[in-house]
Order: sequence, then structure tokens, then C-alpha cells
Amino acid sequence: MGRVQRRWLRCVQRLLIILLVFYIQQRFRQSLGRPVAFTKRPVPWCNEACTNAVREKPAAFSRHQHRGDPQCLDAFRRCRVRARRVLKEAQRVSWKAYVLSINVHTPLTDVFNKVRRIAGKYPAPSPPVLSAGRTVADPKTVAEIFAEHFAGRILQP
Repeated sequence: MGRVQRRWLRCVQRLLIILLVFYIQQRFRQSLGRPVAFTKRPVPWCNEACTNAVREKPAAFSRHQHRGDPQCLDAFRRCRVRARRVLKEAQRVSWKAYVLSINVHTPLTDVFNKVRRIAGKYPAPSPPVLSAGRTVADPKTVAEIFAEHFAGRILQP
């Protein structure tokens, strides 16, 4: 084989590898579908001040790492303390509002639901259902799909 043929063969091999990787990635994306729910529950007490305080902390740490000044270290420590204080205050305010929402007029089911949430017990998200090539995660839609599927299979008395 000549030099030109070997180059051409290498180009064809690279092209085939690229096409194979592209095909595998496409199939992988199709099989995954969309994420069902959050991996972590969003916290109800997080507000703009919390977001800003948490965002400033890594920036201050980065400045301290790159410069190494004692002033940068002090600024980082102040940012860390401020972030901790802002988060604790937001949690405290949210907790007070949540607990004060329970009173003598609150229905018993709401009281027990709130107690479960206080304990950190949340219902597990229902698994998604694949129907007609699409992933469905909404509980009402899943119930309708099951109802349609089993409607003709249940024996009438």
C-alpha cells in the first residue's frame, strides 16, 4: 500500500469512529429521556440575600488563594460569616412563619402533612411511564394512561 492509500484509510477510520460515537450518543440521549424531578428538594427559605451571600463566598476564597494577602483572608472569613448569618436568619424567619401557620382552625390533615414535612419525610416521586415513545411523569396523566390500558382488560361481573 502506498502512502496516499494509508492516509485515506486513516481518514476513513477516523470518520467511521466519529460516526459511531455520534450514533451511540444519539441513542443514549433518546433512551435517557428527561429528568423526573429535582435531585434535591428546593428549600423554601432561600431568597435573594441568601443567593448573593453564598455566591460571594467562593469569589472571596478565590481572591485569597490567588493573592494570599491577609486582607483577602479576612475578607473571605467575613463573607463566610455573613453567608452563615444570612442563611440562619432566613431559615429562622421561614420556620417561624411555617409553625405559626398551624392554629386551631387548621384542618387535621394539613397539621399532619406539615408535621411530616417538618420531619423531612416527603413522598418519593413516582417513576416515569413510557407511553407511545414519550416519557410521562405527571401523576394524573400516568393514571389516565393506566386507565386506558386496563379499561378493556378488566372483566365485567
